[in-house]
Amino acid sequence: MSRFLRSATPLALAAVFLAVAGCGLSRTTRTVLPQISASPRTSLQADPPLLISVFDAQTQKSLDERARKAQDANTQKGESKNVVETLKAGLSETYGSSIEWTDYFAEVPDGRTAVKIRLKAIEANHGSRIVSSTSVTNSFTTARAQVSGDWTPVVATASAQQAVFGGNFSADGWWIGVSWLSLEVVDKRGSQTERFSVPLVAERKKHNMWGYESGDAAANEAWGQVEQQLIQVMDKILITVRNQEN
Repeated sequence: MSRFLRSATPLALAAVFLAVAGCGLSRTTRTVLPQISASPRTSLQADPPLLISVFDAQTQKSLDERARKAQDANTQKGESKNVVETLKAGLSETYGSSIEWTDYFAEVPDGRTAVKIRLKAIEANHGSRIVSSTSVTNSFTTARAQVSGDWTPVVATASAQQAVFGGNFSADGWWIGVSWLSLEVVDKRGSQTERFSVPLVAERKKHNMWGYESGDAAANEAWGQVEQQLIQVMDKILITVRNQEN
């Protein structure tokens, strides 16, 4: 073995290392928490506040991985914290009294505007993808057809921030980090209800050089991108609501 190591090229050694690392994977999904690191929007006030809610619509595989992490004695402190509560805490710290939390399935009262956040994925998967560029494009096509007037810039802001791989990308041998939220805006302040949904999606890839650490890195990078998208879209929504009230 030592003779092989001395004579092998760096490329060959890397190939062997990757193969060995990949063989040891007993789980092919890694999950992370959706931390928000944006600064407080103290000057962005909405009166009445924007109604907001979050629903965890992740796959059972992802939920099982989160439950496993919560029971793992070696996990980092805080990993067991509920994913919805983590996201709510971060948004509350950022937007303060400009948002008001409500139940996701509650009816939006007349005269109010609401944002319903459906959390579809915050994870990394080894060798597979769960989102396609075609589905994201189709979602924005639908959203553009549903909005008019002041809400058009919100869809444009969301559309400009997407970071999804092309349809021909092969996931073999890669950890594919993906964060995927769906934001539904419901505006019941006028004579007719306005309603539209936009996806916030990002993918990141990492070779399996460091095993699960590579998966965690891919998942964290994808969430970092979607976190920026979420804050930019939320800023635009609150500005729209504030300006319309004034």
